[in-house]
Parts: sequence; structure tokens; C-alpha cells
Amino acid sequence: MTINANTPSAATVNYRWYDEDEGGVGSALAGAAQNIEKYSWHRRLLGLVCTRYMTGREVSTLYAYSMARRPASLTNRLRAVDWTPPTDNVIATINDVYRARIWKQHPFVLVVPIAGNFKAYLKSIQLTRFIDAVFHDTNFWDTYEWCGDDCVSVGDCFAKVHESLTEKKKIAITRVLPDEILVNEEEALYGTPRSLIQRCFVHREELIAKYGTTPALRNAIWNAPGAYPGLYWGDMNAQDVVPYLEGWHVKGYNAVTDKEDNGRHTVSVNNVVIEDDRKWEKDHFPFAHLKFSRLPTGYFSQGLVEQLLPYQSELNRYDEADWENQRRISWPRVLNPIGSQVSAASFAGVSGGFINYVPVSGHKPEIIFPNATNQIAEARRQRIKESAYLRARISQNSAQAEKPAGLNSGAAIMAWATIDDSAHVDLGQRAEKFVTDIGELVCEVAEEVKPVVKLPGMFVQEISWNDAAISRDSIHIRAFPMSSLPQLPAARQQKIDNWYANGQITKNIKMRLEQVPDVDGYEDLANGGLDDIFSTLDSIVETGEYEPPEPFEDLATAIQIAQSYWLHWRSRNVIPQDHLDLLLQWIMQCDELLAEGVEKVGLQSPSGAPAAPPSQVAPSQGLPAQLPNGQ
Repeated sequence: MTINANTPSAATVNYRWYDEDEGGVGSALAGAAQNIEKYSWHRRLLGLVCTRYMTGREVSTLYAYSMARRPASLTNRLRAVDWTPPTDNVIATINDVYRARIWKQHPFVLVVPIAGNFKAYLKSIQLTRFIDAVFHDTNFWDTYEWCGDDCVSVGDCFAKVHESLTEKKKIAITRVLPDEILVNEEEALYGTPRSLIQRCFVHREELIAKYGTTPALRNAIWNAPGAYPGLYWGDMNAQDVVPYLEGWHVKGYNAVTDKEDNGRHTVSVNNVVIEDDRKWEKDHFPFAHLKFSRLPTGYFSQGLVEQLLPYQSELNRYDEADWENQRRISWPRVLNPIGSQVSAASFAGVSGGFINYVPVSGHKPEIIFPNATNQIAEARRQRIKESAYLRARISQNSAQAEKPAGLNSGAAIMAWATIDDSAHVDLGQRAEKFVTDIGELVCEVAEEVKPVVKLPGMFVQEISWNDAAISRDSIHIRAFPMSSLPQLPAARQQKIDNWYANGQITKNIKMRLEQVPDVDGYEDLANGGLDDIFSTLDSIVETGEYEPPEPFEDLATAIQIAQSYWLHWRSRNVIPQDHLDLLLQWIMQCDELLAEGVEKVGLQSPSGAPAAPPSQVAPSQGLPAQLPNGQ
């Protein structure tokens, strides 16, 4: 059915709300949002259908309101719908697998210095912990799992990083419902819109409490146009709920002045302007966006539910036919020979008892149970389910959390787990990029807010942004590739053990992958010896401050590191000669302590850690194999 949205002609639609002056930007922003919504009824209706299969509920409050009157054809269509949850919901079953295998795996963020000295390395550790603390304070991983459900349901999920609306100098990470994001599809043809609107529906009293700082603003909010019923059955009173709009436009050209102009960020309650910032200098929006299955063009993507709808519809048709056949045919039937002198009432409503009959040609009344279907129909129904699992790239063994029969050896299970998990590597990598983008946005907001966060552990760490801040050009934020780990517990542990034994990951990362609590407290203690050596040598190189070696240090390792420092900085010719001489003096003192017979201490690794070759730092100490590079 074609939905006639009664949209105005293209010539009268103005999406360039950001070119308007202060007096007209509110109405222009509301008009742009309203026009985008008029063209989006088909996407909202598809979202409602997908949400039904995910929740089993007919109505979703997510789509209850709209900024424009819904077209009459859509109203008639909604009234004619009589939806009941399917008895065999293969979509919800497959989504449970995605929840367990992807969204429950939390790809923690790592900050890696691009270049620099040991202080830059320590700063990167502090920034990693700062981001971890923000994730803990905001319960981000719960938000992440909800976003995963949105991604599977409708194809997209969004998370917004911003300053908290209720607490000063606090960062908030908010799940943004996909239906709240409005973009001009023509502008976003290649997936990169230059403007974006977030449209929420909020009660007037909440907005009064938040923005009603003056009588004029309170009066404007009370009198702002209200919302209309959206994908909701019948009529409802939505006048106490108003559209809350927040629009962004990145830096570009102004169509009125024909000059390069700054970006713009405007907040309005329908057409009433609350805030208007005409100096939005960022080249992106404050959202992290995760797509389930990317489409060739456009901003929005395709969700798992939409991909599985044809299979679910066929299953529904088979179930409906089966139920109708059961009702018409397969209820118990009684073959009663004529002349047996048995009435129908003798079999109706009686549990047990005696029935007298007269045999007719040796026959007696017989109860039969006709089949409602046949083997061919059942086989086709099973093929449809298998096709749905194949489309979702999971096996029925995965849906039931079982390994295939016949796989008993560890090597066979490992190989099967690797193949089985590789089907979702692309989505896992996009999820890791989503978390990395949120980490980047956290740093952006922290630069403005300057918060202080707390990281729980053996000792609660209070981390100030001023202590963790580091030049963004000197670091790289990435998520640990959780998508490369098998999800089967035994195979997952084996993979972690192999990485650690080969020196590919540190003891710290191994513990995080195994979800051991208080990893940072362990790391601080395990790295204490090496941290002291690097810190001492950095002070000699940078400032010329000399601190002699201690007899209880690992003097052999200290000599190797100091020799590398001396060779590295001598070839660069960028530090004073007296600093190089101090390095030689420090090495000679270490040699003297060893010659005096000081007992070798060594940097002890925890039990089970691999031994490090003499040319590099042990992976168990949490440091990179190479020495820090200078500028």
C-alpha cells in the first residue's frame, strides 16, 4: 500500500535551517524536522513491525508520537491491523544468539602512544584508565547492550556523549533511539550528511524544569505546539508532549551570504529556540553510529529483523495453516457404525465410563486422529528455518549453545569455534569501532568539562582529566579486537593462553580478557620495577637530574635498558653531551654494584608468565617490546 504523506512540493521544502537568523531559526528547524518526518513514515512503520517481532508486543511507545499529522491512508492501515505474536519466533531466537555472542563481549579501549618518551607511555595508561572510569560511572556497557538490540532490530544504533544535564562537570553517555535521528535522505545519499536533527518527545513539565529559567521561556514552552499521534491506534491526547529538537550543521557555506560559515548547533522546543550556538567548529556530530548491515547508499542501514522477515512470514503462514488444519481435521473424531445404537452424547463431555453398543458386522465405534499436515510440508517448514539461520550466519547448534556431535578433541573444537565465530567478525569489528568512537568523543567532552572520575579496584583511583590529558596527535585510541576471540569458553581460554605464551599480549590484557577484577591494581604492582628504571633514565635524558641505581633493582636488566638509551640518544644528537655522560655514569654504577656481589633480584613475573629474551621487556610487565621513542 502506498502511503500518501500529503507532502508539499520540493520547491517549498527548506532544509537549510542553519542559514536563518536568530528570529527564524526555530521555525526553520521545526519545519525541516517536520518535512523529514513526513518522508519517513515508511521507515517508521518498518521499525514498528521489526520491534513487534523483537518484543512480541503490538504497540511500541517509541513510535507513539509525531510532529506532523499522519496521513489518512496510514490511519486506515493501522486500524485494520490485527497482529498477534508468532508461536515460532525464529527472529527472537536468533537475536538471543547475537546478544550472547556479540553484545555481551565488551571490547575495552586501549590508548597507545604514537611516539614519545616513557612519560607519554604513562600518560596513555592514565588516559586508558580515565576512559574505563567514565564507562564505569555511566554504566556504559548496559547502554552498549541496549544499542546492540537497536542495531539488530532496525539496523542502526546511536550513542551520544555529552555533559551531564543533572550534574556539573560530569560526562554522560546516552543511548539515542534510531527513530529520534532525522537526516535529509537526499543530502545523505552517500552516507555523510552535513546536518542532523535529534527529535525527542518530552513532557512540558520536564522542559520547564530544565530550561524554564525565565518567565518568558516558561511561557514559550507552555505555549509551544504539541505533538500528534504517530503509529498509535486511534486518537490520544498528546498536547502535554512537545517535540524537543537539537540540530547540528558542520562548517560550510552560507546560502544567504555566499561566504564560508561556521557550523551551528541549535536547541528548540518545537519552534521555540532555547539555545543557539553559531560557532560549532567540529567536523562531526556528537554521536557514535553503529550499522548492522550497510546498504550501498544512504545514511541508515538494514537490520537483522528486516533481513529475516520473509522467512518469518513463511513460517507464520505454515503455522496458521497448521493450526487451521488442526482445528478442522485433527481434533479427535469418532467413527460410529450406523446401527450401533450409540448416540453422540455418549462421547461428549464424559471422562471415562461405560458405553453400550451393538456390533455392526463386527465393527465398533472407533476414535481416530487424522494428520493435520504431511511430511513434505514439515520438511519444507524445516528448510525455511534452516535458511533463516543461514541468512543470520548462525547454526542451530549455536542457537542451542551446543557443539556438533563428534567433536571431542581440543584441536577439533578449537577449529570449529574459529570457523563458527568468523561469520560475525565484520559486525564485531564495527562494534569495536563504535566503542572506539565513543572513547574519542569522551576525550572531546572531557577537554571542555574537565571532570574527575573514580575507577574501582583494590584502591579506588580518583583520576582528573588534567592528569590524564595528552595531545590527541600523539596517541591512537583503539579497541582490543574481541571479534578475533572464539566465544566457546574452552576455545576462548585456549586462544588467550596461546596469545600470552607467544608474547602477543601482556599479563594485564590477559587478565582483562579473562575478566579478572582489579586489573589496574595488579598492573601497577607488576610494573613497579620497570617503571622506576624508565622514569629514572628519562629524568637523566630530559633534565639531567641524576638519581643513582638502587642495589635491589634488577641491575642486569637496568644495564641493558640504559645501554639502549645511550645508543639511541647518541645517534640523534639532540641532547647535551653531559646528559649522555650521566647515562654512562649510571651504567658504571650498576656494574660496580654487580661487581660488589649484590644478589641478583630480577623483575619477577607472576606464576605462569613466559620468560622474556634479554633483548626486550617481558610481556608480563605490561610494556611494549621496544623502548619508547623520542621526538
